[in-house]
Amino acid sequence: MKQYKTVLEKVDLLEKCICNKCGKEIKSAVGDFNDCSDYQHFWFRWGYVSKFDGEVWEFDLCEDCINEFVQTFSVPANILYRQ
Repeated sequence: MKQYKTVLEKVDLLEKCICNKCGKEIKSAVGDFNDCSDYQHFWFRWGYVSKFDGEVWEFDLCEDCINEFVQTFSVPANILYRQ
C-alpha cells in the first residue's frame, strides 16, 4: 500500500525585470521568463589582483542600456552570430 503526504513547495516565480542602469521595469506574466527576453543577465567573478579581488557581481541590463554602453567602446564588440 502506498501512502502519500501533501507538501508545500516554495517556488520563485518571475514577477518583473528591472534594468540596473536605467530602472526600466517590465512586469511579467507570472513565471513567464520570455517576458524579459529584451534584458540580459550578467554574472561574473573578478580575478585575483583586481581592484575587486574575489567579488562576484550580477546585474540585468535592458537592450537600450546595453546598446548605449557598447557604443562607448573604442574597439567594437564582435557579433558572433546573427539571424
